[in-house]
Amino acid sequence: MITDDVAWLLVEACRHLQRPMRGLRVCELGNQESGWKLRVPVKHIMQWLGADHTSIDLNGRDGSLKLDLSKPLPDFLLGRFDLVTNAGTTEHVVAANDYSDQWQAFCSIHGLAKPFAAIIHVLPSEKGFHCGCGYVYTHQFFLKLADMCHYGLVECYNSESDKEHVATLMIKLAGSRFPSRDEFQSLTSEILMTEAHPIRQDCALNPK
Repeated sequence: MITDDVAWLLVEACRHLQRPMRGLRVCELGNQESGWKLRVPVKHIMQWLGADHTSIDLNGRDGSLKLDLSKPLPDFLLGRFDLVTNAGTTEHVVAANDYSDQWQAFCSIHGLAKPFAAIIHVLPSEKGFHCGCGYVYTHQFFLKLADMCHYGLVECYNSESDKEHVATLMIKLAGSRFPSRDEFQSLTSEILMTEAHPIRQDCALNPK
């Protein structure tokens, strides 16, 4: 969803990329809508601004690619994008109880981005429960992710427009690399399963 903080991070991303939105290749995770009174697909806004816009959502609506973010993405999408946005999506990527779904989702974000591309995350923090999502993220998760991946961390703050969310802007650098699944395990203490996580619910209902 585009809210005030997401919009501001989009402007900041363009400033750091030293490019206007027009002609920018943008990949949006989730088929999102604007968060203002004018409720339209984000794709329409991005295309109106002149971006070459691609969205990925399992629902396949509004021109999005019908792909599962808990699984590897097709090769033709990798390394194509100047900007990747994750505004309220990865917390709903729930397919495992060992965080392999989260590893894959964030690995795909890294893979979608070109070197020196911008990556925006606006995701629910550990401070509250959010709309039935399966995961929430501590502030430390984003700091540790940026450090582990050797990203440039531009912004990381409590969102003003998205209550109890963390807003971040990172830059994928030439030397950036995504951790292996084993390495990523050290970050999973900063990703919290919520009571809405279906596999966690199943474990609670069927203790071993």
